[in-house]
Amino acid sequence: MIKRNANSLYQMKTLQVIIRIDKTKEDLLSLGNYVEKIIDWESFYNLAKLNRHQPFIYKELKRLNLEQAIPGNVKEKFELDIERINDVNQKRIDEAKNFLQVFSRKNIPVIMLKGIYYAEKIYKDPYYKRMNDVDILINKTDLKEIIKTYQELGYFSAGELLGKSAQEYDQFSHHLPPFFSKNLNLMIGTHWGLHSSSRDYSLDYESIWQRAVHFDFYDIPIKSLSDVDHLHHLCIHLDCLKVGSREVGDIVNLLRFSSENFNWSLFNNLVKQSKSYNPVFFALSLAQLLDPTNEKLSVLNLLKSEVSSSTLNIVAEKTKSLETLLYNRSAHVSNIDKAFTNFKTTKIFNEKLKYYLRMYKSMLLPPKQEALKICNLNNNESTLNNLKSRFIAPIRIISILCNDLGVKTFILLIFYTAFKLIQSFFKTLFSKNLDGQKQYLDRLGIGLEDLENLQKRLE
Repeated sequence: MIKRNANSLYQMKTLQVIIRIDKTKEDLLSLGNYVEKIIDWESFYNLAKLNRHQPFIYKELKRLNLEQAIPGNVKEKFELDIERINDVNQKRIDEAKNFLQVFSRKNIPVIMLKGIYYAEKIYKDPYYKRMNDVDILINKTDLKEIIKTYQELGYFSAGELLGKSAQEYDQFSHHLPPFFSKNLNLMIGTHWGLHSSSRDYSLDYESIWQRAVHFDFYDIPIKSLSDVDHLHHLCIHLDCLKVGSREVGDIVNLLRFSSENFNWSLFNNLVKQSKSYNPVFFALSLAQLLDPTNEKLSVLNLLKSEVSSSTLNIVAEKTKSLETLLYNRSAHVSNIDKAFTNFKTTKIFNEKLKYYLRMYKSMLLPPKQEALKICNLNNNESTLNNLKSRFIAPIRIISILCNDLGVKTFILLIFYTAFKLIQSFFKTLFSKNLDGQKQYLDRLGIGLEDLENLQKRLE
């Protein structure tokens, strides 16, 4: 748990302002005052780390000559994080150039989504944050050629870890399973849709492609979403748990970057046509907390009557204070995904049981600190809140999984995992030649350590 004290207010205010691009004179004046009052820089570093925002925050402090007050040992932590993230991101960029050049030669149109585009166009820094993957939007008609290209490049699919071929995913999903380069430097998210079919809104992809704009990625001609579609995608994609200054900061800075030319009328129409009131209201409410503007406030007032009561309650809880937003970011749900992936990679009962129990423990008994964060109570720990979070956190986790997968799919997975566990018990009982996780990964050309390192990088 991050230590908080009377000095925490200045740490939060510093973080709130430092993450903004194109800072105003008022921003800079406030920032100088806040930085002067920070005493506990170790806690400030921990807050930046909790929000996974260390590189951009420290670089901005240096750019504005405000890092001089930071003790040497804390500077070293920031600089080590930056060095590590620079290395990972550069390897990802180099590998991304390879597959995008091949796509360009084959005339396969691609729209770059999120992180890498923002790094190049908005932040002008490919290392402003750690990026787990390269997300692209493609035409579904190009799917067969894209899978063939990935295979020609020696990439393998995460679907193979789950016992499915990549081709099977177009029947029930809006994206391929992630593809990885053999050196694991690159993970590609290949989407022909921008949201799960279980969501209660829809998008006009023909119009999205028509509005797409030209974008040069290291002299490779590709496309990017329009600013309006970028904002809409960020809003509908924003996780309700894995959310802090890094995620909301991208919304804030996209709007600062395109402020003079942003078409709010078109954006409001997109929200109305797609009926994406709930996720847009949630995302813009958090952005308004970090960077209040009249434009966002007008949209929020316009949308409020269409927003569900459950969304209004979550927004009220999450925007109760700046502290609530900045101290409650949780990536815990990803542990369930990782346990499920491991569960699928083995046929041996003992191994399967280990991951089965890990999966359900993560779902029903999250660690105390994660349970508090899931309930937005990490900034207000008490015996009562600890008990409250023990009850509420599992309900919220299950609700999120049902929302992401669909209730029917979630229930089917409950029965599926139980059936597979029982099946593996009898197979292990009567056979000694079953493949374990190691044998399965060997066929893909990766080791257990590679898988563990890969999963550590993912949230």
